[in-house]
Amino acid sequence: MTRTILLLICFLFILSGCGQPNQASPSVASATPPQPASSPVNLPSPPPATTSPANAANAKIIDLTPNTVAKLRPMLQKMEGTPYLCIGVTATENCTGYRYELDLKSELTPPNAVVTTVDGIQVAIAPDDVAFLKGTTLDYLAQPGGFVFNTPHPDTSLLREYREKQAAEERQRLIDMELVKSVDPVRSVAELLTPRRQAAYEQLQLWWKFNQPAAHSEYYTTVGRVDRYHLPDGQWLTVVFRGEPDQQQGAFCLIQDDGRQSLPFHGQNLIDEDDQFLDVNGDGLPEIVAVQTMGHHAKDDKKRIACEGTSLDIIPIAAAQTPLLRIIFDPRPFRTESTWRWQLVPSSAASQSRSPTLPSQQPTSPPDSPDAARPPATEPSVQDVILERQQNGKWTTQARFVWSPATQNYQGPSGSIKDGFIASTKSLETADIERFLQSAEVQRN
Repeated sequence: MTRTILLLICFLFILSGCGQPNQASPSVASATPPQPASSPVNLPSPPPATTSPANAANAKIIDLTPNTVAKLRPMLQKMEGTPYLCIGVTATENCTGYRYELDLKSELTPPNAVVTTVDGIQVAIAPDDVAFLKGTTLDYLAQPGGFVFNTPHPDTSLLREYREKQAAEERQRLIDMELVKSVDPVRSVAELLTPRRQAAYEQLQLWWKFNQPAAHSEYYTTVGRVDRYHLPDGQWLTVVFRGEPDQQQGAFCLIQDDGRQSLPFHGQNLIDEDDQFLDVNGDGLPEIVAVQTMGHHAKDDKKRIACEGTSLDIIPIAAAQTPLLRIIFDPRPFRTESTWRWQLVPSSAASQSRSPTLPSQQPTSPPDSPDAARPPATEPSVQDVILERQQNGKWTTQARFVWSPATQNYQGPSGSIKDGFIASTKSLETADIERFLQSAEVQRN
C-alpha cells in the first residue's frame, strides 16, 4: 500500500485561485510514491472516453474518508454552480512516480469526465485515469496537514507503459491521416467484387476511421462472401460477410456506393445459427430475420437479471435499417424454459415479386471481371410470421402476421402484456419493452 502525502498549503493555494474564487488555477499538488518490492499489479485497460455524468454517476471508483469529506465540504459549499472535486494522475517526467492532481471546479472538467458521487461530493475523473485510481482512498491528515492517496496500484511502470501506448497510437493516427488522403471510397467499393477485395476492404476501414467513426469496422478483418443488390430506389448496396466465401452467415456490413456504411438496426450485424437471411416479402431482396434473447434487471438489484424474453426482428437489406416487423414475446423468469416458438410459413396474400438485378460488371468496377456478384440464395417468396404457444402439451397459434404489398409492411395484432407479446412495424420504445419484460417478474412475485 503506497501512501502519498500532498502538502495542505499547496492544495489550499490551488483552491483559493490566488484570491480569485472562480478562477481555474493549475493543479500542482504532486508526490512520488516509493517503488514497491512486490511484483507488479496488472491494471485493467482504461475504458473508452464515452462516459458522461448522466450515465455514469455513482460508479464506484474512489473513496473519501470522513476527514476528507469534512475538510472539502465547506469549501464546496462556498462555490457557485455545481462544484466538482477533480482528480487526475500522470507519470512524472522521468516516469519514476505518480503525480496526483487535485482541484475544485465549478464546472465539469474535463467535459467527458466520469463522475462518481461520494457522501454528496461529486468527484470527476478523466476517463483515461479511471483504471489507475480505481480502488484508491483519499484521506486527510491534520498532522502534518495534507491529503493522502492510499492506492492499490503502486507500480508506476504500468502507467508509463500505458502512456507510451497512447503516444504510439497518436503516432499511428497521424500516419493514417496521411494514408487516408489517397483512398477513393467509390473505387474501393467497386474493388470489393474483384480479387483485390481484401485490400479494398482494408482501405475502406481506414476511410471509415476518419469519415464514419460509428461504422462497425473493427469487427471485420477478413472478407468472405460479397453480394451486391440493386435496391428499389435505384441505389446499390454491397453486403460483405466475414468468413467462408460461400456463406451468408457471421458478421456482415452494408456498404453504399459512396463508401459509407448503412449502420445495422440496434447493432444487429451478426447472422448466427438462430437467424435467417432470406426473402420473406417477395421483392427478390433478402431480409435479415434476427432472433435474440433480451434480459432485464431486477427492480431491487440492478446487478441481477430477473427476467428475459425473446425478440424477433425482420430487417430489410436497405440503406435505412427500419424493421418491417418487430415482436417481443414470452416474458419469463430468468433461465426458465420457453413455452413459445415462431415460424415462417408460405403466405396466401397476393404480392408482386421483383428479382434483383445483378449485372456481370458494375459501372464503377475496374477492368477485372467481378467474381463475387451472384444471385440471391433463395427464390423470391412471401412468408407469414406465426407465433405459437405450448399449452397442455399442444402448440396453438397466438398471432399471425401477414405481409401487405399495399402498405409494404406486416399486418397483425399489436399484442399486450396479457397476450404475452407486443409487436410493431416500427422500433418499439425502450420503456414499452422494459414494462413488458418486467411483467414476468411481477407475475412471479
